[in-house]
Amino acid sequence: MTAAVTAPLKDGATAGPAPGRFAAVVRHRAGRKLLAFTAAAFVLVPLGIVLGGGGSWPAGLTVDVSGPLDDANLWVIDNRDTHPLFLYFLLHLSNTATDAVGAVYNGLNALGWPGFAALAVLFAWRAAGLGRRGAKTAGTAAVMSPSAGCSACGTPPCSPSR
Repeated sequence: MTAAVTAPLKDGATAGPAPGRFAAVVRHRAGRKLLAFTAAAFVLVPLGIVLGGGGSWPAGLTVDVSGPLDDANLWVIDNRDTHPLFLYFLLHLSNTATDAVGAVYNGLNALGWPGFAALAVLFAWRAAGLGRRGAKTAGTAAVMSPSAGCSACGTPPCSPSR
C-alpha cells in the first residue's frame, strides 16, 4: 500500500492548475487591447483583400513627389557653393566627418596587422572584464586573431593586398 503526502494549502490558495498564458494575457488591460486588435486584424485584413480588389494601393491615395524632390535636388546642386547654409554650417560638418574617418583610417593603417590584433585582444579583455574570465576571452581572441595565421594549416598571417 502506498500513500501520497501532500502539504496543506496556504490561506487563500486553491488547489488547481496555474492559469495559462491566455488567462494571464486577458487579466491585463494591455493584453485585452492587444487581443482585440489581433482579432480585428484577423477579420479586417482578409476582408479588405477580398473587397479591395487585387490588393494594390488605391490610385486616389497616390501622390507623385518626384517633381518636388527633383526641384530640391537641383536647388542643392545649384546653391551648394554659394548659400550660407552650406558655407557656414554643413560644410564644417562634412569636413569634420571626413577628417574623423581619415584619422581612424590612418591610425589603423599605422598599427598594421600585429598592432590591430593586439588592440583587438586588449579590447576583448576589457569588454569581458579584467579578471580571469576576461583573460580567457583575450586568449581566445589572440588565438583567433588574423595576425596569428591559420592554426590548422600553418599558413602565414593575412596581408592586405594593394
